[in-house]
Amino acid sequence: MLVACLIAATAGCDSYAQKKEAAYQRWAKTTAKAKLPLARDLFTNGSFEDAQGILTKCIEADPELLEAHMLMGKVLYSQSRLADAAEAFDAAVKLDDWTDEGWYMLGRIAQQQGDYPRATANFRKAIEIRPINTDYIIALARTYSTQQLYTKALALLSEKSILAPGDVDLNIAKADILLEMGKVDQAIKIYNRGLLIGGADSDTMAALGYCYIMADKWDQAAQTFETLAESAQGETKTLYLKLIAMCSMNGAEYGKAVEYYDRLSINDRESAELWLSMGHAALGADAPNRAASCASRALELRPAWADAIAINGCSLYLKRDYNSAVRTFRKIASDKQLGPFAWLMTARC
Repeated sequence: MLVACLIAATAGCDSYAQKKEAAYQRWAKTTAKAKLPLARDLFTNGSFEDAQGILTKCIEADPELLEAHMLMGKVLYSQSRLADAAEAFDAAVKLDDWTDEGWYMLGRIAQQQGDYPRATANFRKAIEIRPINTDYIIALARTYSTQQLYTKALALLSEKSILAPGDVDLNIAKADILLEMGKVDQAIKIYNRGLLIGGADSDTMAALGYCYIMADKWDQAAQTFETLAESAQGETKTLYLKLIAMCSMNGAEYGKAVEYYDRLSINDRESAELWLSMGHAALGADAPNRAASCASRALELRPAWADAIAINGCSLYLKRDYNSAVRTFRKIASDKQLGPFAWLMTARC
C-alpha cells in the first residue's frame, strides 16, 4: 500500500515537472518569435553583432524558427562570413524546402565562391518556387554569362520577358549581356527602350552613354552624360564632366569641350593634364590666345613639358607669328614622340 502511494506521488511529480517544462518551452518559443522584430531592426541599422546575439538565443529556444535562420544568414552574409551564412540559409531551406529567398541567397553565396554549377542549381530552385521574380532571373542569367553561356542567358531573359513584358530590369539585363558580347548596337536599342518606358536608372543611362562611346556616337554620348551630370554630385559629377569634354573633343565640338574643361578647372587648378586638354580644345575652337594661356599654365605645373610647348607653338602658328612658332617648335625638335611633328610644323612656318 505504501509503495503504491509512493509511486502515485512520484508520478504526479513527474507529470507536474513535464507540464512545467512544456510550459517553459512554449514561453521560450513565443519569446523567441517576439524578439525577431528587434533583431531585424538591429540588422537594418548595421548592429550585426547585437542582432546575431539575439538570433542565437532565438534559435536555441526554437530551432525550427525559420525566420530566425533566414535573418541569421543575412546578418552573417553582410559580414562576408559566407560559409557561416550558407549554413544558416541551408538550415532554413531544410525547415521549408519552399523558402525561395533561402535558395536565392545560397545561389549568391555559391556564385561569389565561384561554384557556378551549385549557384545555377540554387537559382533554378528559387525560380521554380517564384517563376517571375526579377532578382532571381537576373542572377541566373548573370551566372550563365559569367561562364560565357550567353545563348542560355539571353534565352532565359527572353522567355521571362514574355511573361513580364513591362519589366524594364529584365530588358536592361539583356542589354548588359549583349554589350558583353560586343553587340553594341543591339544593346543601345534595348537601353533606349528602357529609358523610354521610364523605369531605367542612372546606371542604365551611364551604360547607354558608354555604348555610344564604343560605337563612336560622340554627340549622343555627350548628351547622355550631360543629362546624368545634372543630378550627379561629387566625384561622379566630375567623371561625367570629363566624359562630356572627351566626347565633345572626339565629336569635333571643340567650343563645348573648352566649356566643360573650364568647369572642371574650377575645382582642379593644379592638374597639368587638365590645362593641356583645355589647350587642345581651344586650338580646335580656333582660340589661339586661350590655347596659349592653357599651355602656359600647364608649363607652370610641369616645366619643359613637350606636349604643352607643342600647344604653345601651335597657338603662335594660328596667330601667324611664324618666327616665334619656329623658335618654340625647335625646343622640342629632339623629343622622341613630338620631334617629327615639331619639324613638320617648322617646315610649314
